[in-house]
Amino acid sequence: MNVNPENATDERTLNSLLTAAEIAALKEILAEELEVKAEQLLPGARLQADLSADSLDMVSIVMRVEERFHVTVSDEQAEAVQTVEDLCATLVKVLGRAGVIPSE
Repeated sequence: MNVNPENATDERTLNSLLTAAEIAALKEILAEELEVKAEQLLPGARLQADLSADSLDMVSIVMRVEERFHVTVSDEQAEAVQTVEDLCATLVKVLGRAGVIPSE
């Protein structure tokens, strides 16, 4: 896996937005749906380019996130998810929490 360093952030970014249990649940969903190891799920990892997600995988991931967290993710929000960090930020938004991901 080649993570784009321009999009990479560290684990602290995720921890500032979500609880450890929420991050673990997201990583479990991603690891199962994409058949990757948890170590590959870095914040800047691009779901399609780095982790080989296709459009069906993306739909499945969003559906599982909605089910697990009892939220609704709009089509626009789902389409904007490119990285693991984007998925975390989307979850923060739909949970109604204030959270800002620092830009690099």
